[in-house]
Amino acid sequence: MTQEGMLIGTPGYISPEQARGSLRIDARADQFSLGCVLFACLTGRAPFRGEDLVGVLAKILFQETPRVRAERPDVPGEIEAILLKAMAKDPADRFADATAMARALRKARSRLLAESVSAPSLVVANTPATTPGISAREARLLAMLIVGRGAVDEAPEDASFLVERFGGVGERL
Repeated sequence: MTQEGMLIGTPGYISPEQARGSLRIDARADQFSLGCVLFACLTGRAPFRGEDLVGVLAKILFQETPRVRAERPDVPGEIEAILLKAMAKDPADRFADATAMARALRKARSRLLAESVSAPSLVVANTPATTPGISAREARLLAMLIVGRGAVDEAPEDASFLVERFGGVGERL
């Protein structure tokens, strides 16, 4: 059972307004959390880390939002801009709603998929030629989060294409 003022969620992924214990939290807090999840998918680590709960919350509240391109320069600037907007410290600076964030992600996806034919290194980060420090015998865990609206058994139209193109196993949650 939850109670008013109770901290809910994984500390490194909660929004600043949740970290402050604000009683006025809306759906934009979820955008912040999703931005953090996408950051972790792209970099392999949470954007805000610390040795303990207080350290993590302090970073969420006072540290500048980390830039994904500082760790992954191959991530397109358009994706970084979406993440920075989603993880803005002030909810008023985030997307107006989830639909607006989804629209921005779809637009970026469409543009990047169209460009991937001419610039595969923007999308493929799992081969020795495009990933420094990974030998042909090593493997890197790659996670993709594909969000779609529709029936549970209805996969997003490009999900099988992505699994086929990059290898691996697709799993519906």
